[in-house]
Amino acid sequence: MARRSTGALEIGQVTELPDHYLLVKRTPNSDAAQHGLALIIDARALIATEDPFWDAPSASLRLSTPDGQTALVGQVSPAETGFSKPLGSVSQPLVFETSLAIGLSDLLPVGKAVSVIALVTTLFLLSAFGFKQRARTKDAENSAKLSAQETRLAHASRVNAMGEMASGMAHELAQPLTAILSQAQAGKHLARRGDVARLGTVLDDTVSQAQRAANILDRLRRWSKPNRAPSEACSVHEAAQSVQNLLTLEAKTNGDAIILSLHDSPLFIDADPVELEQVVINLVRNALDASDAAQVMIRTHVVGHSVILDVSDTGPGVPEHLKPRIFEPFVTGKPDGTGLGLALCQSLVDEMGGDIALLDNTKQTTFRLSLPLSTKAVAP
Repeated sequence: MARRSTGALEIGQVTELPDHYLLVKRTPNSDAAQHGLALIIDARALIATEDPFWDAPSASLRLSTPDGQTALVGQVSPAETGFSKPLGSVSQPLVFETSLAIGLSDLLPVGKAVSVIALVTTLFLLSAFGFKQRARTKDAENSAKLSAQETRLAHASRVNAMGEMASGMAHELAQPLTAILSQAQAGKHLARRGDVARLGTVLDDTVSQAQRAANILDRLRRWSKPNRAPSEACSVHEAAQSVQNLLTLEAKTNGDAIILSLHDSPLFIDADPVELEQVVINLVRNALDASDAAQVMIRTHVVGHSVILDVSDTGPGVPEHLKPRIFEPFVTGKPDGTGLGLALCQSLVDEMGGDIALLDNTKQTTFRLSLPLSTKAVAP
């Protein structure tokens, strides 16, 4: 190797010592050289490192001769990702090479992977908790808004109910008060004439209507309580005849007529007699107000287990646009009507377990009550 040298150091392997190489120099360094100096160098010690990265099976190192043809120590795989660079040494320009078999564990080691997963999971849980808290806050805000809105609606409903009750009371009391006024005027006229016999009858009717007004007030008072008074067996025919007696004088004054066509047998339903009479009188009064010289017919018959009471009149009928809403509160075809009469009728009939309807395709305007036959009436 010394003879082969042309002045530069010669590098070669030591066959007897693996991972070692010879560094040979001629002396003097001229063509007249007579001696050769040699150093045995431990190549593995040159590339030794305490970095744990190079202890991994996937990493490899190699130190080669300057021409890169002879490996002094180590080995690399050509199929793996590699790196090569000549060392910056004038005397030993060796080639340093590395290779790395890159796997998932290299890209993301188990320890780091667990740390990343734990971090991501923690961030996810924190985000989920934050979103959940935000959703709860939003729900609480919405609940508060809904509660406030419900409170306002409940207040408005109570105010509306009070208004309807006041209007209903005025509507219901108007009939007996009108009768009391008429009877009082008639009694005053009879008193001037000295007709004591007829005056007694007029006063009896006045007392009856005053009692009727008291019953209406009592019924409206009971409506505001959770439990209403129990129903009783009451005569449908007596209610119809009472309405006829009550309104006949007023009807004759206006040229109207109230005609009864009642079933041959007495008919009873389970209800409050005052409520039943109030429904019939509302229907008859609406019929009388529908036209001048009105002919109002009250008919009763039985269909199955139901009492049918029809109130018909010869008036112009209900306008088409009002028919679908005729039983709604404050819906009326009268210029001075309150629109509560039929709504109250429907409410009372519902309490009786029956039904009220405006019949279609009839020659006369007809309202029909369908009420269950009484289960409390005792046969005579």
